[in-house]
Amino acid sequence: MMMMSGHSKWSKIKRAKGSNDAKRAILFTKLAVELTEASRQAKGDTSDIRLAAAISKAKANNVPKDNIEGAIKRGVEGKGSTNMEAVTYEGIGPGSTAIIIEALTDNRKRTAPNVRHAFSKNGGTLGSSGSVAWMFVRRGLVEIPEEGREKGRGEEALLDDALEAGAEDVEGDPEEEWEEGEDEPRVTRVYCEPGALAGVRKGLEERGWRPSLVQFAYVPTTWVEVEVEEEEGKEREKGKVAVVSPGQQLLTLLEALEEDPDVQNVFHNARLI
Repeated sequence: MMMMSGHSKWSKIKRAKGSNDAKRAILFTKLAVELTEASRQAKGDTSDIRLAAAISKAKANNVPKDNIEGAIKRGVEGKGSTNMEAVTYEGIGPGSTAIIIEALTDNRKRTAPNVRHAFSKNGGTLGSSGSVAWMFVRRGLVEIPEEGREKGRGEEALLDDALEAGAEDVEGDPEEEWEEGEDEPRVTRVYCEPGALAGVRKGLEERGWRPSLVQFAYVPTTWVEVEVEEEEGKEREKGKVAVVSPGQQLLTLLEALEEDPDVQNVFHNARLI
């Protein structure tokens, strides 16, 4: 059954993006690694859904066209590390939030301690495989921005076309949660089974929709509300350590994970309030 969600929980999940040159350099580097590895496995075939998703993600993060084409070429030519492997980590963050991290690494002995340190330093705990995965479902995700719609066609038309293309659910950003001028563009998200992602993307494009992002995602089935703003009296000196809200700790943890060069994606079930 397909439904148009009336309240976009996903809109509260904002992954940290490079806000300065150093962060942007890290982001571009990890996206290039992901592109090269996907291209190597797909032999440069851009119709391969994993490579198409990597290209979509790079474009969504404003990676220059020359950088994208160069990374794809390196993959076709077999350049770059040939020992890359995809690794998934799970953990509990501040406020009892569940977090899943997807990494691409050539050295697990480097990546695992770094991820563990990020959790322990910021009020979280790295768990074992399966510890929080049961709170998520693996889905294909296609994001359609407002500028990716044909003139005069709204969410009802997108809902109909997504259903015909094989999608399962469509969710839009509510009016009350989005304001003109926000850094994040207003988007509608189309969800499907992972194996249907290529077909859904193609079906939407054939019907005139222009996706800004195509990727595989872990979508929460349960949510945890976490306060971001400090409440009066919550932040206080306890010895020499300031006590901050779980929401602030969570944001710091997510930023630390996003800045790790081996981390490709971070998913969590927090609704930031």
